[in-house]
Amino acid sequence: MNKPAAVFSAVYSDWKLIKTRSCVQVIFEIPLENANAVLDVLGGMPSPGNERWFAVARLDPAKVVQLPTRPKEKKDWDALPFPQQAGIIANEPAFLTYLHKCEGFDGDQAADGIRLLCEVASRKDIQVGTRAEKLWRDLVSRYRTWLHEPEYA
Repeated sequence: MNKPAAVFSAVYSDWKLIKTRSCVQVIFEIPLENANAVLDVLGGMPSPGNERWFAVARLDPAKVVQLPTRPKEKKDWDALPFPQQAGIIANEPAFLTYLHKCEGFDGDQAADGIRLLCEVASRKDIQVGTRAEKLWRDLVSRYRTWLHEPEYA
């Protein structure tokens, strides 16, 4: 079994005076994807009844070795739940333009257009096996056609 690293690099970002304990809290930041590796070095989450002391040293930025990071996996659109798809598309400026030009929607929030056209009270109601699913799939299909081939929309 590999022994975990004994060090990690972090960025000094802030400090906070803790008056009730007459001490200063020093705050360092690390990338989220390195959190588990850092917790291994620190021995897990802190426990009030079990203090652990650590040495802190300033690093020469030119000599800092970055921990490897895992690239974020991009999920396939079709693997996303319909409400998540709706949330993503609702934030695309082109989608609101499409709703106005092609669907006759006159509101200023794409999410309202999605709820209206999918006949749901909430985007979370767009679920597999429902009428809302069919309406959603049809809406997305029309929107994609308009995006890529507006003359056929």
